[in-house]
Amino acid sequence: MEKYCLKPEVAQAAAVETMHEHIANWISKWFNGKKKLRSIEMVFLPYYIFPYQLQSRSINETIDGLIGIETYESHSVILPVEQRLNELKAGVPVLPIGEEANPKLAYDAVYSEAFIKEKRRSSIRLEVGSPFLLYVPYWIGYLKGKETDMLVIDGLSGKIDIKLKDSVMKAFLKEAELQSKPTGAETGAI
Repeated sequence: MEKYCLKPEVAQAAAVETMHEHIANWISKWFNGKKKLRSIEMVFLPYYIFPYQLQSRSINETIDGLIGIETYESHSVILPVEQRLNELKAGVPVLPIGEEANPKLAYDAVYSEAFIKEKRRSSIRLEVGSPFLLYVPYWIGYLKGKETDMLVIDGLSGKIDIKLKDSVMKAFLKEAELQSKPTGAETGAI
């Protein structure tokens, strides 16, 4: 399967500033107490990207697009077709893949988006192609107060992405599990 990544657009300093603003917000203080940013790192979360073609009665032309399905919580995102994809190189801090690609999730995500705009279901024709892997950059801020917490900042937009916190936690747990498994050499297997 082809593997790509997106280049981060948000510098670490900007991500730190966003996190500090969020922590200083009075609502955040009320809910979370007095937490301080202790460290920050960039990670790349895996998405399966499905190319699709959509035709409907209300549009006279075929729409070619890309729908991304995050591999842990199945959050979907529609990408611009002209999105520049970079070759995945060694040393990029990628998180492990969660669930396998599911074309039905991609189909349902695009179909529901199209159905919002198109009143007649029979007029929508949708084809979903074979997926490829795309690693998307996120800044992870570790907060310390009475409890430890984390903030996830989108490495492309610089916005806090609260819904991805569970996905990132699951990816970290899977990474720890994979690292704790003994290799064939350690178990005596040849």
